[in-house]
Amino acid sequence: MLCRIMKAHPRSIAATTVCALLPALLIQRQHFVSQTQVLWKDVKRHDYGDSRRLSFDERSDRRAGKSKDQKAAKEQLLIEAEQYAESEFPEDLERVYEKVQERASMLSLRILNIAKCIECLEMELPPGAPKTARKPLLLQVANVVKTKPNELEVTPTVTSMESTLLTRISRFDGSLLVSKEQNKIRVVVPPMTTARRDKAASDIRGLLVDFKQKVKVTRQGASKVLTSIGIDDATLRTLNDTLDSRVTEFVEDKSAEIENVAAEVVSM
Repeated sequence: MLCRIMKAHPRSIAATTVCALLPALLIQRQHFVSQTQVLWKDVKRHDYGDSRRLSFDERSDRRAGKSKDQKAAKEQLLIEAEQYAESEFPEDLERVYEKVQERASMLSLRILNIAKCIECLEMELPPGAPKTARKPLLLQVANVVKTKPNELEVTPTVTSMESTLLTRISRFDGSLLVSKEQNKIRVVVPPMTTARRDKAASDIRGLLVDFKQKVKVTRQGASKVLTSIGIDDATLRTLNDTLDSRVTEFVEDKSAEIENVAAEVVSM
């Protein structure tokens, strides 16, 4: 019967059959034309929401087994290391040079301005004074007056300081002729000679040996500090190279300044 109907009305029967089978075909088509399956390497761990592709850095961190917290901690260590290399270490070097510069200035003042040099002498603290107290300068406990080209007069503001001042000035420079006259201390400066100038210049240049040794110790301490921070080896090598170049430049500049002080002593 169906064959007779199809022979009589072939077009209408074909159209009806297609309409009836169309939903099933569409469903089957949807099954084959689905989106490309997202691979596990492109999905965040413990991410049960919408899947998304990871960036190159995220995939790299996953392969290395790094979490966000570990990455943030590493960046913080790097910041600490760079801060030490850029600010704290140069300050340590400057403190080393300040002490050497102070000693060099004192040696030069012995030749260029002995009165100023005596005024800047540090006095011993009185008995019972706290250890943290700052030592007073001679200028704070006495008046220094130049009475002659080669003679000074030191008058203590406190009478009990006379013997202390006398001892301190005598120990400062053995070439000075120090004597006590009533309530005053008389200081006679020996004539300036080439030998005294050369001796002062030699003492100033001798400070460079101690200066370079202290810089070396400071540099070794800096390496220990950077190692203790816990940065990776590549960054550690880079920062150490930076410190080495900085130390070399610092020593050259400051050594030239000390040499200039020594040359000034000889030429004056």
